[in-house]
Amino acid sequence: VTHWPSSTDYIREAPTGCGPTAEALAVHPWYRGLPTKLPHCAEEQTLDAAAERLCGALKSAALEVVEASAIVVPVGTLNASFDATQNKAATLWSYGSRAALDLFMRFGADGLDLTFDRLGGRARYGRALSELIPFSEVLVETESKEESRYFVRDTAGRRMRVRFIQKGDESSLPVALASCLAKYARELVMGAFNAHFQARCPGVAPTAGYVTDARRWLSEVERLAPESLPRRDLLVRSR
Repeated sequence: VTHWPSSTDYIREAPTGCGPTAEALAVHPWYRGLPTKLPHCAEEQTLDAAAERLCGALKSAALEVVEASAIVVPVGTLNASFDATQNKAATLWSYGSRAALDLFMRFGADGLDLTFDRLGGRARYGRALSELIPFSEVLVETESKEESRYFVRDTAGRRMRVRFIQKGDESSLPVALASCLAKYARELVMGAFNAHFQARCPGVAPTAGYVTDARRWLSEVERLAPESLPRRDLLVRSR
């Protein structure tokens, strides 16, 4: 399993072409306040014991975690993508597809099995997969409201099965793990975000960033310390 000695490593070690650039991080100054050492929210001995139990359970099921990472997208980068695609699902696919292509190129010769959470209400992904891997053969196995499943094979012999399902974290261990990794990355970023702004506006209570409380936080900072705020498109998601 990849070991992340710092939060910056955790955020930058994304699949090829998916991690935030240095330029993107620079215009979101709170990223400079990420914890310099991990683990951050638990004792290392406690995590080691939990990891040992997990590895034992995986071994008994003939499973192994080979690699794990999260894709962190700063707000300004995300809004720029929304402007370009004019569609939230298309933006999500632009990142998910790059991760899928990276895995396909590295592990497709051995055969790959990928599971995605469904992108909104979309049920058909065959064309998107064909465009992702040119000169490939994409076979539709099923397309329904519950699940869409495909088999992809390219001219070099690489192959993968891809499925898009509803509530993937309830039925797929890799999707559930991905959800945990993403949420942990979000908490690290929000911790740095709150520390950054509390230093500039100590009278405002921190926020978890979800809609209702985020509006409360933004209203208070705009009233008490508007000079501390960056451009709105670097702070508030447009979709």
